[in-house]
Amino acid sequence: MHCGVTTRFRFGTRRVRVLQVRDLEDWIDRDALLRDDTPEPPYWALVWTGARSLANYVEEHVACADRSVLDLGCGLGLTGIVASLKGGRVTFADHEPQALAFARANAELNGCCGYRTQQLDFSHDSLAQRFSLILGAELVYDPPPVFGSDRFCAAASDPRRQRAAGRCPSDQYRRVLPPA
Repeated sequence: MHCGVTTRFRFGTRRVRVLQVRDLEDWIDRDALLRDDTPEPPYWALVWTGARSLANYVEEHVACADRSVLDLGCGLGLTGIVASLKGGRVTFADHEPQALAFARANAELNGCCGYRTQQLDFSHDSLAQRFSLILGAELVYDPPPVFGSDRFCAAASDPRRQRAAGRCPSDQYRRVLPPA
């Protein structure tokens, strides 16, 4: 992780440090991207506004102690770290192995314990474990994966505790998720 820089966040009285990539340009093949000949840019490498907002919401409003928590599309792991520091048993999940490496490093940096990481694509994969809380910030931008994420969340969550919160890209996504 020699290419990282630590950023500090504050949620209420809680302070969280997050190791991020120093220069995102180092992680992007600009020529291949312009030719549309490469996978998506590494969106996981930034702490997005949605992750900060969700982390703050978890800090202020969500009881995490002794709950199984899935940080879906964890990226750098910010929301899962807050849930872990509040006593949750967090699984950091992302499609990208580099994101999981950063999430693991960030969990260690913040003294999290009892967490694990899992590589998965929520539009295709499934998990054997069910979770009492699924966190996800800025996961869905295009309609096709929405229905895969709906099936994934329904299968991975405790049906008595399903809840959707936060910014959604469209009314279509809101209609897919069950009410809280």
